Amino acid sequence: MPGPYRPARSGNAVRVLLWIAGGLVFLLLGLLTLVGLFAMGGPIGFALGVVLAALPMPILIATFLWIDRLEPEPLKHLLFAFAWGALIATVFSGFLNELGAALLGVPAPLVSPFVEETLKGLGVLLFALFRRREFDGVVDGIVLGGIIGGGFSFIENIQYYGIQFQATAEAHGAGAGFLATVFLFLIRDGMGLFAHSLYTAMTGIGLGVAVTTRNPALKVLAPVGGWSAGVLLHFIWNFSTFNQLAYFVTYILFMVPVFVGWLLLVQWSRRMELKVLERHLPAYAAAGWIANWELPALCTFPGRKRARDWAKRTLGDRGKRAMIDLQLAATELAFLREKASRGQDLHDFSQREQQLLGLLSARKQILQPAAAQQPFGTAPIPTQPSGGPVPPQVSSQFPPQFPSQFPPQFPPGMPR
Repeated sequence: MPGPYRPARSGNAVRVLLWIAGGLVFLLLGLLTLVGLFAMGGPIGFALGVVLAALPMPILIATFLWIDRLEPEPLKHLLFAFAWGALIATVFSGFLNELGAALLGVPAPLVSPFVEETLKGLGVLLFALFRRREFDGVVDGIVLGGIIGGGFSFIENIQYYGIQFQATAEAHGAGAGFLATVFLFLIRDGMGLFAHSLYTAMTGIGLGVAVTTRNPALKVLAPVGGWSAGVLLHFIWNFSTFNQLAYFVTYILFMVPVFVGWLLLVQWSRRMELKVLERHLPAYAAAGWIANWELPALCTFPGRKRARDWAKRTLGDRGKRAMIDLQLAATELAFLREKASRGQDLHDFSQREQQLLGLLSARKQILQPAAAQQPFGTAPIPTQPSGGPVPPQVSSQFPPQFPSQFPPQFPPGMPR
C-alpha cells in the first residue's frame, strides 16, 4: 500500500527562481548602464573611458586578494560584490543623487556621500546577514567593501572619462579631448584609486566588528559608526573638489594620512586572524590531527609560504594544491571554533568540523610520503589549546596523520 502523499519541498525551487530573478536584474542593469555610458561619452569617449578605468583595476583587485589570502572569499562572492558596486549601487545612486540634490537644493556632490555609501554598504550587509558562515570579521568586511567600492569606481570613472572626452572634443577637437581625459585619469585614479574602496571598507569594518562581538549595543553602533566614518571621508573629499587648492591640501594633509592609517588597521586585522589560528589549532594538535611541528606552516604567513613552496618543489602542482587545501581546511577549523567560542549558534558545527577534518587528513595523506622529516615549520607555536568544543580524537574513520616517530629536524636542502 503506497504511503501518504508528501508534496515536494519547494526550498530548492524558490532558491533557483531567486537566482534567476537576480541574474535578470543584474543583466538588465548592465544593459542600462552600457547604453547610458555609450550615450554620455559617444563611441570614442566610451572606449577610452573603459580602457582608462580598467587600467588600475588589477592593482586594486590584487590588493584586496592579498589582504584576503589567509581565508580567501569564494570567487562567486567577489564577483557578486564587484557587480553590486558596478551595477546596483551606481545605477540607483545616479537617480537618488539627482533627486536628493533637487529636493534639498544643494549640489549633487554634497548628497552623494550619503546615498552612495548607503547603497554600497547594503551590499556588505547582505553578506553579513546571509553569508554568516563565510563572513567572519573585520578582514572580510574590508575585502568585500573594497571590492564593492572598486566596482563602483570602475563604472563611475568610465562615465566621467567619457563625458570629459566628449565635452572637450566638441569644443577643442579630439586631441584636446584625449589629453584632458588622460589628465582627469591621473587625478582620479592616480590620486584616488582606493577612495571608494576605503569609504565602503569603513562600513565593512563596522559590520565585521558586529559579527564578532557579544555586546548587543556594539552590534548596532559599530555598523552605524563605520557607515558614518565612510560618509564623512567621502563628504570631505567631495567638498574639497569645489576648490583646486583645497583639493590638493585635503589630499596631502588628510586623505594620505587616513589611507596610511587604514593600511595599518588592515595589517593589524590580518595579524588578529593569525591569532585565531594560534588560539584554536593547538586543540587539534592535542587531539592528534596536527603535529606541533606543523603549526608554523599554518599559523604564520612566512611558514605558510615556505610550506607551499616546499610542496611545489617536492610534489609539483598536485603537492602545492594539497598544501593549499590543507592550510585552508585548518584555517576554516580555527574560525569555526572561534565562532563557537563566541557563543554563536552553529547547528551544523559537528558536521562541518568532520568535513574539514576529513579534508585535512586526506590532503595530509598526499603530502605524507614526502614529509618524513618535517620539511616546513620553524618551531612549535607556544600556545595552549583554547576553550570551546573538544575536537574528536584521530580514529580509523579518517586517514592517519603523519607518523609521530619522524625526527624533528630539517633534512638537507629544505627551507628553514
